[in-house]
Amino acid sequence: MTRRTLIAFLEQKAFRFRVKTSERNLLGPRSARKINRVYLSGCAELERRTIRLISSIPANMSPFKKIAITFLAERIDHGSLHALMLHKNYPADSHGDIAAIVRGNFESAVNALFVLNSKEDGAAASFWRHGCVEERRFNDELRKWVKSDDEEIRRMATSEFLPEFPTIQELEAQMHEGWGLSFRQIPRWPRLQERAKSIGPIWSYLYDARYRALSTWHHGDLTRMFVSPSFRMLLPGEWDRNYYESTILASWTFDVYWFFARAFAKALSMSSEEDEIARLGPNVRRMAFSHYQDHAKRFSNREVFQRCQSSS
Repeated sequence: MTRRTLIAFLEQKAFRFRVKTSERNLLGPRSARKINRVYLSGCAELERRTIRLISSIPANMSPFKKIAITFLAERIDHGSLHALMLHKNYPADSHGDIAAIVRGNFESAVNALFVLNSKEDGAAASFWRHGCVEERRFNDELRKWVKSDDEEIRRMATSEFLPEFPTIQELEAQMHEGWGLSFRQIPRWPRLQERAKSIGPIWSYLYDARYRALSTWHHGDLTRMFVSPSFRMLLPGEWDRNYYESTILASWTFDVYWFFARAFAKALSMSSEEDEIARLGPNVRRMAFSHYQDHAKRFSNREVFQRCQSSS
């Protein structure tokens, strides 16, 4: 493919993306950081409410179930704040890293709600069993590398391999002692798509519309070329796309946290908390969009934006 053919191809793809995003307005560093402050404030409020929800988990809940839910909720909270700090410090180049964090947050949210909504302890036991078995398999895979002919591989494998890691039989005995269940009695840990579908339509939608989109970032997605430095050199007309993509990912960060916190409150039958969280989402989005509109009015052409950017 010649350089001219490549540029023509990229221009065609860029045009299709412009149409898909409804002729987006220009977005630059100043507006991106203003929008970031809105989402950071929203996530900070969600953090306060999530802490309150965790402290309200019924005392009679199985400790293994409570530990799993608390761990996953804290992971969503920390991941969201880390993603937005990345966006704050690198508004043009944080999209890839934020995508990875939001993808993990989605899985944690689905897992937490799936375990929480389960009437029995079977889902929690299945979660623990799945994690234990995967850890055991990982450790077993390292065993063969401990005797590698390559000195560097042997050194790394030896430092990571755990010779005293519990066997499957020992793990089963521990599970039986903790829950009174054998591995054969514990239900199968469903696929992520099945878990998302079981906890509500919004999570099934987010799986199709967000999780799968984020997964393509890690498994080869040609559209990510539009936010690479080489693309911006080839097609300077797309100079704002990296800010736009990173800010969209920041909004997805807030969305996943917000949907989770709302569902968390509902599962605990805390209606007043659920109502407060429900009102937070539209308010945060409205404030973020107001900065976007304000930016579009003030920076309506490329030359004005570049002058402002060079003076910032």
